[in-house]
Amino acid sequence: MTIKNQMDFFSLFEEVSDNKEEVVVEASVKKENKLDLQKKVEKPKEQNEKDKFEVNQATMISYLGKEISILEYFTPEEIIEGVKKKKKGEEITEPISSEEVRKRLEKDFPVLVKSYTNIVYIKKKNLLTPVQIAKTKGLHPADLSCFTTIKEKGKIPFKILHDFMSVAKKISDRYRTEVHADVYYDYENEAYLLDFPSQTCSIYRVTVKESPNDLIERLGVNIVKVMEIHSHHVLGPKPSFLDDQNEKKPIIFAIVGCINDFFPSLTIRTFDLESGLYLSLDLSDVFEPMLVRPSKDYELNRIEAINHEQKN
Repeated sequence: MTIKNQMDFFSLFEEVSDNKEEVVVEASVKKENKLDLQKKVEKPKEQNEKDKFEVNQATMISYLGKEISILEYFTPEEIIEGVKKKKKGEEITEPISSEEVRKRLEKDFPVLVKSYTNIVYIKKKNLLTPVQIAKTKGLHPADLSCFTTIKEKGKIPFKILHDFMSVAKKISDRYRTEVHADVYYDYENEAYLLDFPSQTCSIYRVTVKESPNDLIERLGVNIVKVMEIHSHHVLGPKPSFLDDQNEKKPIIFAIVGCINDFFPSLTIRTFDLESGLYLSLDLSDVFEPMLVRPSKDYELNRIEAINHEQKN
């Protein structure tokens, strides 16, 4: 049974006859004027916090697979009495807010940029966890914080890029739209994963709708975002005005375009907070080589290879 407005994933990879009614997908295929890309980005809906934000001395912060005591960032006095601030020349005291937590974490983790990071509070676990937000899309690499995970855990398996392009191709063929996905490192399972969040996609635009709380419920707290990737379907992978407006944090951004080519075109870049510039990245900086291992175990005992030493 197909639920209205819900994409049947597996049907994307089945042949569809001309007279068969298409699945109703949560993607508008109305033509949008390209000038829409120059409109102001819609302000995301407020985070639907299920638990009132309040911390105590036992609160832990979960990030990068580790749990850190909130006392690493706030004194017991600040937790009990509040944080002292100056407003209009007067000193006031305010309870610790999610933004204050983010600001202090940002000093150690520059990737937790304002307007692109939510601090989610999970009351039953007395736990805070940063969640990076994907917005509407339409230095030397080794020094960038987006490469910390890649340096420690290895490059992203090429299969993840292959899987995204396969899905993007099918969605483009059927609906003529873009699509967005995120790549996370899962510290619990010690593996990279590709995730398609709740989103609305159209010809020139894709908007992620999933709240940080819903993401945590689906994937848990032991994940860190490494990459955001979206398709430009049959168009080229050149970043649009809207992409530039919403890709301003030091993680990896990838755009797949010309999806009908034998091998689609790809743009990979990151944003350098210090210079305020986008830095282009090479495919080999981010992904494992394509030719790592075959897809199955072949019988190779019939091959007799003569070893020829290579001379430099």
